[in-house]
Amino acid sequence: MEKFMFSVGEISAHSGSKAEWHDFVRSKEVDIALSLLPANFENGLEIGAGDGGQSEKIKSICNRLVCTELDRRSQEWLGSKTILERNVEGIEYMECDAQDLSYFENLAFDFIYSSNVLEHIPDTVKCFTECRRVLGEEGVMLHTMPSRHWKIFNAFFFLLKLRRPLIHGEYESHIEEFKAFGRPSWEAKFERAGFSVVKVAALPFYLGHGHQFSWMTILGNLLGFPGSYLYLLEKN
Repeated sequence: MEKFMFSVGEISAHSGSKAEWHDFVRSKEVDIALSLLPANFENGLEIGAGDGGQSEKIKSICNRLVCTELDRRSQEWLGSKTILERNVEGIEYMECDAQDLSYFENLAFDFIYSSNVLEHIPDTVKCFTECRRVLGEEGVMLHTMPSRHWKIFNAFFFLLKLRRPLIHGEYESHIEEFKAFGRPSWEAKFERAGFSVVKVAALPFYLGHGHQFSWMTILGNLLGFPGSYLYLLEKN
């Protein structure tokens, strides 16, 4: 398994604000993801695109990209345009639920991408069924999701601020979420949905609370803790 980490210099250089840190983490994440892909693609689909910050980089490897988001106001706190307000040549922006891709024909895409989205989807079985339907037979799917290290450190962050830790995704308890964020849990879900895990990569450690307590981010990277995992999948 390949492992990627932030340097101390990178962390220090991009810790000016929460928005700056968010943009740096997501930009670095998609750069790593694209470097691991086998080829360019004709038609790409991004699900849960947030503010569309990664979409333009994804477009560089796709002749056509459909960029979707269920919440049209997602990540407005960044101060940038929402995806429905964006206008980039070669990218189609639309409001869409990842559990219902009925707008798209069978085998419509040869590449599907999501970043830190699947843990927020109530019914991942529906999502994976739809993804498998619209993905071409030779297509690939790439998802990144938080790790258990991310979960632990973020809970610790809340405790340092004397606040009750929050559940991040669609889970009923912290224990359930901790179990779900493990690699074996996601790999089993993918395989049950009819996908083969081609590659897993450990992505740099980060906190979900921006630039605060940057020493925790530095420590996590020095210790080699993955903040999230990248899963590259094919139909089996």
